[in-house]
This record gives sequence, structure tokens and C-alpha cells, in this order.
Amino acid sequence: MTGRSAVDRRKAGSEHRLICDGKGTPLHVIAVAANVNDNTRTLDLGDGIPPIAGRPSS
Repeated sequence: MTGRSAVDRRKAGSEHRLICDGKGTPLHVIAVAANVNDNTRTLDLGDGIPPIAGRPSS
């Protein structure tokens, strides 16, 4: 076999992670390295959501 391995985990570059509301509107987007596990950045996405304006409903 020649060339790069299909299972090479050392990918170069970056990817985007985002969190959306129920209608598909992006609430927060971050750029991460391509080889970073999704689980390590999940809290960063949640923490980055801006506060909702208005008064809380009772």
C-alpha cells in the first residue's frame, strides 16, 4: 500500500463546532483543531451561548 493511511488520526487543519436552537439558528460557533474530540469542547459551546433577553416566565 502506498500513500497516507486511511486511518491516520493526525489530521491537519481545523473544523467548526456549533450549537443551534430548535429552528436551526446557530447560537455559538467555535473553531477547533481537526483532531480534537467533540466531548472536550461541548462545555465551551454551552458556555458561549449568550443570555436570553427578557424576563423569565413564571
